[in-house]
Amino acid sequence: MSKLQGGKGKTVNNPKIVRQFVDAMMESNIQTMMGIISTDVVWHPPTSVAHQFHDKVEGAEAVIAFLTENPEKFYEPGSRYAEVLHVVSENDLVSLHFNFHATPKIGGKLTTCSNWMFRLGCGEIVEVWEVLDVAAWNNAVLPT
Repeated sequence: MSKLQGGKGKTVNNPKIVRQFVDAMMESNIQTMMGIISTDVVWHPPTSVAHQFHDKVEGAEAVIAFLTENPEKFYEPGSRYAEVLHVVSENDLVSLHFNFHATPKIGGKLTTCSNWMFRLGCGEIVEVWEVLDVAAWNNAVLPT
């Protein structure tokens, strides 16, 4: 597990920070999320859905809105969770491989594989690249 020096000489545990963020995101815990991401964070959604959302989302408030408002459109409240499969960390990068589970508002169940790459600085998330099985997501949450 990678532990690095953060701001003011404190030791940070980047994988733990990423896990805390993802848990907070699944619960739409905005206060915790805001305490973990940088004010100038950049979020890169999958390129295959850039036309649906954006090719990147910049700034803490915009990222928090993106991560909390979109789930409210698609999922039943309280149904989202991440089943973490692997965490790989090196220097300022953390890769989180997980199965995303949720109950779509249109019914059924969603389980899709995701792998997100996080870049951290001084104990904060500064950039994220999101990869997920978009075909499974589209089939589960969009009406046919």
